[in-house]
Amino acid sequence: MRIRAVWLLILTLASSALFAEAAPLSPPRPSAMLVPGQSFDRLGNASTSDGDTIRFLPHDLTADLSVGVETDGAALVLSQGAPIAETLRPGMRLGAGQSPPHDLGGSSRILSLALDSDTPDGTGVELAVRGWLGERWTEWRQDGDLDGLDGSTRLQVRIRLLSPHPGVSPSVRSVGVDTQPTQPPVRAQAFGPPTTTIWATREGLVGYTTSNGHLIQPRDHFVALPSTRSLNSLGGTDYMVRLTYHGRTTTVPVWDVGPWNIDDDYWNASRARFIDLPRWTPEDEAAFFNEYNNGRDQFGRYVIIPTSIDLADGTFWDDLGMSDNDWIQVTFLWLDAASPPPRSTPVIVPKSEPSGTATPTVTLTPTRTPPPTPTPTLTPTPYPTFVPGARAPVYRLSARTQADHAYTLSQTERDAAQSVYNYAYEGVPFELYPDAAAGMLPIYRLVNPRGHHLMTWSAAERDSAVSSYGFSYEGIVAFAPQTGTAQAIALHRLIGRTGDYFFTVSIAERDAAVASYGYSYEGVAGYVFP
Repeated sequence: MRIRAVWLLILTLASSALFAEAAPLSPPRPSAMLVPGQSFDRLGNASTSDGDTIRFLPHDLTADLSVGVETDGAALVLSQGAPIAETLRPGMRLGAGQSPPHDLGGSSRILSLALDSDTPDGTGVELAVRGWLGERWTEWRQDGDLDGLDGSTRLQVRIRLLSPHPGVSPSVRSVGVDTQPTQPPVRAQAFGPPTTTIWATREGLVGYTTSNGHLIQPRDHFVALPSTRSLNSLGGTDYMVRLTYHGRTTTVPVWDVGPWNIDDDYWNASRARFIDLPRWTPEDEAAFFNEYNNGRDQFGRYVIIPTSIDLADGTFWDDLGMSDNDWIQVTFLWLDAASPPPRSTPVIVPKSEPSGTATPTVTLTPTRTPPPTPTPTLTPTPYPTFVPGARAPVYRLSARTQADHAYTLSQTERDAAQSVYNYAYEGVPFELYPDAAAGMLPIYRLVNPRGHHLMTWSAAERDSAVSSYGFSYEGIVAFAPQTGTAQAIALHRLIGRTGDYFFTVSIAERDAAVASYGYSYEGVAGYVFP
């Protein structure tokens, strides 16, 4: 399951129609920008409180594991090739820079951060710092939340630039960190890395970019946790988790943020948010089980499943052998703390959203953004009579009021979709058999609560969609060949930013959907007749 959150300042991004003859797709769901909490005054070099102001210039911030940023001579800006961080916010270009470690010359307190930058409307900058404390790096902290870094002997700064506008970028001229010598911290009792049990879901989203700039690969190996405090830099391994499930164990890095919240570091004694909750109680669990925050996450979305960690596909399927969402044991390898006591792990039944409220889209490869206004879904109708053994045209339609494509062999359903549900007819992209025939596989059609239609050749995926993701099974839509032949060609499956499943036999149409309209390619769904 994959659910992503908007930030603080809401933006609305417009979208074009996927194809010229199709009805326009609805705009992507609201997204948002970081609202910096740091000073924007130009920095000086004066010392502060018998300490020092350490100044980092643009070239310092591209020296270590940077992505999507460059210097224009005077400032750090987004590069032309900055990736779109779809897993964080749709359409948002992301750049991240990190300084090399800076030696503080002894035990020090980090007092404050300062930022000299320009942020055009809609763009944002996030500044964070971490310290080398004992034998490991602390988590990343922002200005006003630096107490946990006391006693650090080295520091690093991290800068993140975001913009929804091509060619428009925030610019950072310099970063300052005020430090002060302090006594070395008293070493607390050593516990080792703590372990807890939490509900895990599969992230999917192959082809999307994570919150640290990583392009998600098929069968990838990483996790997402709901806080940027423990987010590794691109390719980084400072924050790792050990996962255990039914006797299988793997260790993977934290490369993404989510699934529900983005400020819920439930593993820390001093939480960034939800400070009234006990340590080791994820906010989404409290919302799901106890109606905390009226059953909603930090962005007001109703929590329908209490997932507090997302697993990349390779971690989920290959490393742990999982076939469905489940409780797993997670060890936070960068922490030194006592583990919480064992707890019960109840059976999870996804909730339905309260009447009249919006719920996040939940699909087999779900997005992390709030849903659009519901559109009435198609109601299957009986297929017309066909000549036995003959193929029939498959009609493609797209909803005018939200991004959804639907496919049917029924002329009656096609016409009702246009006249009753305001779908646009897009023609006949391919043909299939309406009845079972030798060597043919059934194609199952489903619809989720947000009106997104899915076709799948897989009975396992059909069952998982129904049991775990709230889909309704609509029946067998057609029958298709098992393999490609001279007559049967590949049907490509894609998913859009809003959860719209799109199918096409056209390579050009597939590539245009990915390059220009924010779709993610999921591979060959099966084979059809052109």
